[in-house]
Amino acid sequence: MATLAEKRRRKCLRQLAWQRDNYAKVLEWRAKNRERLAAYARARRLEKRDQLNAQARARWAADPAKFRAQAKANRHNRRAIIREDGGRITKADIEARFAEQGGVCFYCLAKLSDYDVDHVTPLSGGGRNVPENIVCACKRCNNSKRAGDPAVFMAFRVIYTDTPPTPPWGPDEPTFE
Repeated sequence: MATLAEKRRRKCLRQLAWQRDNYAKVLEWRAKNRERLAAYARARRLEKRDQLNAQARARWAADPAKFRAQAKANRHNRRAIIREDGGRITKADIEARFAEQGGVCFYCLAKLSDYDVDHVTPLSGGGRNVPENIVCACKRCNNSKRAGDPAVFMAFRVIYTDTPPTPPWGPDEPTFE
């Protein structure tokens, strides 16, 4: 005699086989019932909200660095969608830029442990949300630059700071240039 789990598994496999064999019908039904499916999904999320939030918090707590870059990419992509920019950055783009910069701030060359993703040409100034327009910056530099022109920001830094930025590897060794 089959257990309840085995019966459910067989039923699920039959449904999947039917859907695979009748793919056009499935797509047609989903198109006709889009609002119904969306309402069902919303209701399920509301029912399981606490459970889903707890799972997300546990995943974040287990490895925050893994999710930090993805969260930053998602935030920038949402802003680009609102602006109808068309560009898109990914977690891999951010990690590649961080590695390319050698783990130092783009503006002040300070060693980065926690960093912000900055658009060199700000989105509000007509910049695009593309990998070529992003850099990793320390929170201080990113908050100081805000939506300003990077050339003006760098000139301001040179004029109004006591000492020019010193690379973490020392002043005598070669730079990235």
